[in-house]
Amino acid sequence: MNAFRPRIRTLLAHRHIPPTPSKRILSTTTPSANKATTSAAPGSAKNVGPPAIRNIGIIAHIDAGKTTLTERMLFYAGYTQRIGDVDQGSTVTDYLPSERARGITITSACIPLLWHNARINLIDTPGHVDFTMEVARSVRVLDGAVVLLDGVAGVEAQTETVWRQANKQRISRILVINKMDRDGASFPRALRAVQTRLKGSGEPVVIQLPIIRDGMASRFRGIVDLVRLEVLDFSSKETGAFVERRPFKNATSFAAAVLSSESSKPLGPARLLNDADVHEVEKLWESVIESRATLVEQLSALDDQMLDAFLEGAEGSPLAVEANMLKGALRRLTLNGSVIPVLCGSAFKNMGVQPVMDAVVDYLPSPSDRPAASGTLPSGEVATVDHNDKKFCALAFKIIHDEKRGAMVFVRVYSGKLEPRTVLFNSTQKITERATKILQMYADDYEEIPNVSAGNIACILGLSETKTGDTLLIASEHSISSSKKSSPGAAPTPIKPTPSAITLETIALPPPVFVRSVEPLSVADTRKLESALTALSREDPSLVVTVDPDSGQTLLGGMGELHLEIASERLQDTHRCAASMGKVTISYRESLPTHSEPVFYTLEYDKQIFGKHSQLTVSLGVEPLPPSSPDDEQEWIRSVPGEENENIVDVDTFLSVKDMFPVPVLMIPSKNPRKPPTIASPPGYPSIEEIKTAVREGIMGTLARGPILGFPVVNLRVNVMEVRLGKVDVTSLGAVRTAVGRCLRDIMRGVTDGKSGASNAGKINCPTRLLEPIMDLNVTVPEKYVGLVTKDLTGTRRGNVVSLGTENEDGENTGVGDYESHVIHATVPLGSLLGYSTALRGMTAGTGVFSMKLLGYGRMSSDREESVIHDLKGY
Repeated sequence: MNAFRPRIRTLLAHRHIPPTPSKRILSTTTPSANKATTSAAPGSAKNVGPPAIRNIGIIAHIDAGKTTLTERMLFYAGYTQRIGDVDQGSTVTDYLPSERARGITITSACIPLLWHNARINLIDTPGHVDFTMEVARSVRVLDGAVVLLDGVAGVEAQTETVWRQANKQRISRILVINKMDRDGASFPRALRAVQTRLKGSGEPVVIQLPIIRDGMASRFRGIVDLVRLEVLDFSSKETGAFVERRPFKNATSFAAAVLSSESSKPLGPARLLNDADVHEVEKLWESVIESRATLVEQLSALDDQMLDAFLEGAEGSPLAVEANMLKGALRRLTLNGSVIPVLCGSAFKNMGVQPVMDAVVDYLPSPSDRPAASGTLPSGEVATVDHNDKKFCALAFKIIHDEKRGAMVFVRVYSGKLEPRTVLFNSTQKITERATKILQMYADDYEEIPNVSAGNIACILGLSETKTGDTLLIASEHSISSSKKSSPGAAPTPIKPTPSAITLETIALPPPVFVRSVEPLSVADTRKLESALTALSREDPSLVVTVDPDSGQTLLGGMGELHLEIASERLQDTHRCAASMGKVTISYRESLPTHSEPVFYTLEYDKQIFGKHSQLTVSLGVEPLPPSSPDDEQEWIRSVPGEENENIVDVDTFLSVKDMFPVPVLMIPSKNPRKPPTIASPPGYPSIEEIKTAVREGIMGTLARGPILGFPVVNLRVNVMEVRLGKVDVTSLGAVRTAVGRCLRDIMRGVTDGKSGASNAGKINCPTRLLEPIMDLNVTVPEKYVGLVTKDLTGTRRGNVVSLGTENEDGENTGVGDYESHVIHATVPLGSLLGYSTALRGMTAGTGVFSMKLLGYGRMSSDREESVIHDLKGY
């Protein structure tokens, strides 16, 4: 290093003298320079094969710069002639009025572009937690992803969510630390946060280093490419369209690269390290050597070819390893999920975007690199779909409504080729529909194309019944005839599929969190509202439309306040439907107290309805299931569909079949002498299985609507102790369902204990109680607002603060001074968070952000429960 120091001083003394031009590589990426190859991207990109296709999405937390990066990618690829701005509402992918008004992405948008003879099908996804469904269904059809981080904030709440979604689909990805120009940005800190918090995938490997001048107005100067050993300078053009690549092999050439320019004019203070001293250049060179050595070591430990090249070809010198060897190892290890290349840049400042596009082509997989998609045949057997298969197979992952063209179904094609006017078989719904046209979408614009082949993403017109997650096949390729409708406007009649009709794995839908009532402004608008809600829920499956059987109100459920607000705007703006949205209501749950004793109750059912006499006796035992996460201060019930919290109905353990009938049961001998005889119902009675099914239906129907406010009852175990039927003429399955349901309902209402009508019966002291949703809340605020926000959460919002830490949870702050941010982790009732986004912005001068997810359901105080019941019932 002592020998290095005089060479730096010499270069610093002559910093305005450009080195030999032959050592410069000027990369031009302006639209005009690429016009011959990229301005015709829409047409020329249609005919590329699967190996040259990259289906990628940009996923990140809200405000990480996804749309800003997308705009630069479109500009440099020649798709646009100017760079759009999010704040001005002039971006290509944020085309909805609500997106441009709010400056956020609400719906995912797909645009194809050409880069280095590869077709990139780019999907820009939302970052707001309310629109997680948009990310989930996009990730389902992607082959790779670009994960974007804010260089100041690092790993944020929604970053972890989209990371888990990518892990679930085993998506290869590259990671870009964006906004390196901002004060408080830290590449090492963001990298440590990735290593600490983003688990379940490959090992992060740094392939770029930022050139930073701390304390300067223009702190982010350029990038060091550790793979090709080049210094990248983006300041030749204001748009960043020209990338000046300065290769280096040793300390001298590196110093020349960071201290000089291709221009003969003296450099201003914002140009790379031209205003730096010897210590800064020396420190950066040490970092480059160390990072290159770490990169080679990480790859050599995972790839044998890389290890051989390092030990033999480079003779153990990290700087001597050829760039092509590194690129080959990076691609192999990224495809198998062993590593995640880490890049850096500032999309807003037009720095580092072209290298990201290069990395997409170089390291992310094509459809032919991905494992074959798996599905299920009608026989239940698991099968796969390879991109080389001749038969057409596609997955519908998104649907949008257009006033002129109707429903537009976005599909990812896994095999075969589709042409217009082809009859498709929907193997999910078992119906057929005709694809009238095939479109190539460019955000809100489109181009009609003659066909779509394997590996591509396109839009199909003419499919009126297809929904998100449906599998589409060509009917003739599976010897399936067209389905018929019983009457005009009716749904098509389902068709029995042939043995080869595969059904791909569908897209899981999240349960709604917020609910609002929707009412037409006049009776004449009722039918139009029903049609609009059907189209809206078809476009966005996370919007759930239900009808309250008691009030008759139409309810619209969604993922959050903003989600329902956007849905309301789309009802009026897109579907031209005059409707009013009621107050946001919470989806509560009901249950018995967690620590109550088991309750047993016997009901003697003897009724005559419409001249039909029914008589039977039912005895049930009900007890609460133990809480999934007991807490000293709160009883928790993690009532999330699909998990272990569901109710348990036991109709086999205690129920005696022999005592079910007033006459002896039939004993049918088994053909195998070692097996016991089979028990069957006496003549005239329903079968035993039919009776048990009726019992289950009666119980489940009652649990679906609790006795307090009609919300689902959760966390119960119902044991059927006895079902004693009457004579044949007073026995029916309907009576069994009704009697069982009434018995359970009486228990949950807290009726008299013992047999119905008993004189010595006492009151059951543990009727059902109301549960409210409890949210896992993360609030990120500057340090000076921590006390105010914490006081608000623990006071009027009835929350409990779980922890208070730095944003990256790595022991360091995310900035200095006003940029020092903290994360408040709390559990708060959902009812207390209505309007919280507006309140938080007011408390923190617009700097606070939050994210939340459903943690479970918690008990309410008696006063709070009475208040909720009064608000919902009105008395």
